[in-house]
Amino acid sequence: MFVLASLGLPGLGNFIAEILILTGSFTASKILTGIAALGFIAATLYSLRIMQKVFYGPVLKKWEIADFGLREMIVMGSLAIVIIWLGLFPSSILNATQQMVRGVIEQVNITANMPQNANR
Repeated sequence: MFVLASLGLPGLGNFIAEILILTGSFTASKILTGIAALGFIAATLYSLRIMQKVFYGPVLKKWEIADFGLREMIVMGSLAIVIIWLGLFPSSILNATQQMVRGVIEQVNITANMPQNANR
């Protein structure tokens, strides 16, 4: 599930992040956005290749590993719920950070519009 989330599949947490990055950068530079999109595609191919090798690669040694216990199931289940929650309801996080992001943008704009040092 975590490999699929890192691929940016719709409904999972990274999909929203990738869409926001690409739509936000598109207005700044179409060329760099295209390069970034190619990077996302390359990362997807890389992740799929890793998943293929892990699950369908040759068995080099037979390991005796205990299955997940209750503690591990609770941790993995809670992480899976968070990943799905972020993919289905990204506004819960985006609304919480909106005021801070606006403050950072305002500070950047103030700094960019400040007159240069007169002593230069």
